[in-house]
Amino acid sequence: MTTTKSATGKSTICEATGIAPGIYDITALGQSTLMNVKKGVVITAPQMSVDLGILLESDVNQDNIVNFDDYTALTICWLSSKDQVVYNVGVDFRLERPN
Repeated sequence: MTTTKSATGKSTICEATGIAPGIYDITALGQSTLMNVKKGVVITAPQMSVDLGILLESDVNQDNIVNFDDYTALTICWLSSKDQVVYNVGVDFRLERPN
């Protein structure tokens, strides 16, 4: 699977090769996002587009739940920068991640 930015930079394009036609459950997950799931997606052609929606940021510990643990991590790192020990990239909620 390969992942690239769209031409507009407003979405991500994931391409999977060698997928046989059929019915699939598809998931998308980012570094600190909640998982988006589409169940029962019918794949009929070698090239199809499936919109998985917006990945919502805030799942710092990647357990697919936003709760007090994520809030605690955020408060520890609040206003920190990359050169500080308490910095946590998972709490650095930005639309684009640096390469």
